[in-house]
Amino acid sequence: MNTLAVILIDDEVRAIHSLSRILAHLPEVRVVATFDDALAAYDYLLLNDVDGVFADIEMPELNGVEFAEKLLAIRPQIHIVFTTAYAEYAVKAFELASLDYLLKPVHLERLTKSIARMMYVATRRSADGFLVRTTPTLSIHDQHGQVLNVRWRTERAKQLFGYLLVHANQPVPRDILLDVFWDGYDMTKAAAQLHTAVYLIRKTLLPLESEIQLHTVNSMYTLNVPPTRVDFLEFRALAARIADPSIDFDVKEIRDLRILGSDILIDISAIWIEPFRAMMDQLKQEFIINIMSRHANQTHTHPTLSAACRLLVADYMLHTDDDENVRLLLKRGLERNGIKNADAIIQDVTRKTE
Repeated sequence: MNTLAVILIDDEVRAIHSLSRILAHLPEVRVVATFDDALAAYDYLLLNDVDGVFADIEMPELNGVEFAEKLLAIRPQIHIVFTTAYAEYAVKAFELASLDYLLKPVHLERLTKSIARMMYVATRRSADGFLVRTTPTLSIHDQHGQVLNVRWRTERAKQLFGYLLVHANQPVPRDILLDVFWDGYDMTKAAAQLHTAVYLIRKTLLPLESEIQLHTVNSMYTLNVPPTRVDFLEFRALAARIADPSIDFDVKEIRDLRILGSDILIDISAIWIEPFRAMMDQLKQEFIINIMSRHANQTHTHPTLSAACRLLVADYMLHTDDDENVRLLLKRGLERNGIKNADAIIQDVTRKTE
């Protein structure tokens, strides 16, 4: 992919002109159409393919969020970037799995990061697709990568599934589940609610029973999922291989990762999820440091690996909002791995984000 074809939607003409001028500085982007009406943009997208959409949220008739919901129903793979002056829309934007969220006035440095991520995501392809994704929200996909419309019967059932997913393929004692989800309840009532939630999970997963099974043996609950069909399990396996310099890997393997630049399970708000998020954040940092170390130790420059490093770091920085802290973490990690020219390596892989 040489360039990204994008459209701009904003009911303020000045905002469209401003964003167009900034995008003109980025040769990897081509603005193919602009609209001051979301309905007209939707009609255009029924007949034309584009890689990305920059959409304002506050618009008459059909606002940006409504437009995104309508568009993703027919084009689930399209990359949507919201542009707005109102930060309170961020949560809704992430719920819709938007690629990014830009506050007006949009600046070139921030926009460059967004485009870098769009380029990265647009070039990643998976032959089979993940079955279960945890970024940014819990979602289940078919073998073609299309989002399945999974309807959880209760929020408690969804939360329990999330807990068992985080502990995938590991038996979890019944008493722990009761303590986590029904602490303070009468034990008889808590046990009954656990059984109900497990029943509802199995009912929801019935169409996928060949891929996911929830087993109960001797008061132990185990969610069995193929490791290659869950994003964070796939990422853990690849991270372990990257950490061992004696193991070869295909650079193309990292193209399917969506987990580096995204928050994990933002639709789950509970104390038990925090250690998992912290562990994944640490794993992301180590993954980037290890792949940069491989890049630094190359005898001959490998353009694909170099490009992968730049894209990974840009994707990661996009969601940290603290570039200097990321650079410091990378420098410490590289030096720990014995890389003597850490500053030069960091400068190389971050030069496209500055």
